[in-house]
Amino acid sequence: MARVVHYNIHAEDPEHTSRFYAEAFGWRLEKGGSSEDYVFSSAPGAEPVYHGKIRRGHDENDLPVTIRVPSVDESLTRVTASGGRVVMPKRSIPGVGHLAYCEDPEGNVFGVFSADSAAR
Repeated sequence: MARVVHYNIHAEDPEHTSRFYAEAFGWRLEKGGSSEDYVFSSAPGAEPVYHGKIRRGHDENDLPVTIRVPSVDESLTRVTASGGRVVMPKRSIPGVGHLAYCEDPEGNVFGVFSADSAAR
């Protein structure tokens, strides 16, 4: 599974939002950095390199994060079971793969993508 290279997720409750991403995607999370508001993570199977943060507050200038997953359908099931919701259903990108957009419990929009060269 490819991992997210970098992201910033803003939340009023970073601990709650961190639990959501741990449950929905299996991310390993821990507090760190210069502020207790920051929670860094690494993806399952990835080297223990911190490549993102969940922090207090909101910034409307940040773009959504897209997470590469083995199956968009399975991810949508896990997202909704973990308290998120689907905001753009799965669609195919011909010759590339499948994409859907979701919202976490704090209102952050993110994409889930699975590669599939046979997508139509």
